[in-house]
Amino acid sequence: MYSRFLTDKINKRTGSGKAIVVVGARQVGKTTLIESILKSTDYLLLDGDDPKTRTLLTEPSSEQIRSIIGRYKYIFIDESRK
Repeated sequence: MYSRFLTDKINKRTGSGKAIVVVGARQVGKTTLIESILKSTDYLLLDGDDPKTRTLLTEPSSEQIRSIIGRYKYIFIDESRK
């Protein structure tokens, strides 16, 4: 039930040009939910648990951001930190 509710809400906001933030307890299916929504979409997944990715995303310049994002319309950052 929650999955369907959240899927509908996220789908309505996808493509709005705004960030969508999914927050919740560990191991409840946040990543699985987003991956299922984006499954037929060409998206970039950045894993914040990966030390190299974390370093790359720490204070990047505008040119570095453009280089990372490239042609992707959707960017999914999993396990982001404050």
